Amino acid sequence: MKRLLIVLVTLCSVVSAFAQDLITKTDGTDIKAKITEVNTDNVKYKRSDNLNGPTYTINKSEILMIIYGNGMREIFNTGEAPSQPKQEVSQKASAPAAKAVRNDLFISDPSRLEDGLKYRHLKDLYDRGDYRKLDEAKYSPGLAWINLAVPGVAQFIMGEGGLGARYLIWGAVNTGLMTGGVYLSRAMNSGEDARYSWLPLIVTGAGAIGYLITTFTSISNASKVAKVKSLYNHDLNAMGLSYDFTIDATPFVAPVYMGDRYVAAAGLTLTMKF
Repeated sequence: MKRLLIVLVTLCSVVSAFAQDLITKTDGTDIKAKITEVNTDNVKYKRSDNLNGPTYTINKSEILMIIYGNGMREIFNTGEAPSQPKQEVSQKASAPAAKAVRNDLFISDPSRLEDGLKYRHLKDLYDRGDYRKLDEAKYSPGLAWINLAVPGVAQFIMGEGGLGARYLIWGAVNTGLMTGGVYLSRAMNSGEDARYSWLPLIVTGAGAIGYLITTFTSISNASKVAKVKSLYNHDLNAMGLSYDFTIDATPFVAPVYMGDRYVAAAGLTLTMKF
């Protein structure tokens, strides 16, 4: 009889052992348990070595798999980290831009910015009023007053040889008219016929008026060129472009031997860099 009881108890223990559930967590830890409740987000169980003890709760996100006592398996997580969505790289962003558009540029159309542009191209691309916004300007509008000595010199200094030559030629023509009027007046005064004595005055006056107009027009133009070319130079530097051609002017006074004595002669030395 005692042997029979011992066999029955042993069989019950074996059945109980096989009837327990096994919870395998995502970190590889096993929990021998008795599942009491499976919910949407969690699983409740009792420890197999203390079935009369407290009820524990574990989130399904922590469970890899449950093997029930009847042999059924239920898998909750594969253990693989969720794949991150690949970020698409825009081809437009990766492609190098031919010219970047910057907020600190003064040019009205940045796509037209390039090295070596002349004032005739730049005057429509820049607003001269922006000159006051420059911290450092390559050319000062005060440079224009050099044209009082020789019209067009300031334009040469700022790399505008075409403009400079135009004013220089007109200045020479008007100077020639004034000189010709003086010589004509002397020639006519030495003669007996004074009917055309008014002609030298007209020629000299036309030359003088023309020279004044040429001079002050060249000064006004040089002031505009200085502002526009300074804005242009700023944008070239901002974009990393180069503008290597420069002309420097240095005034000088030197003694010149004329006849039997020395006289002071003033002049201007131009230095061109390429």
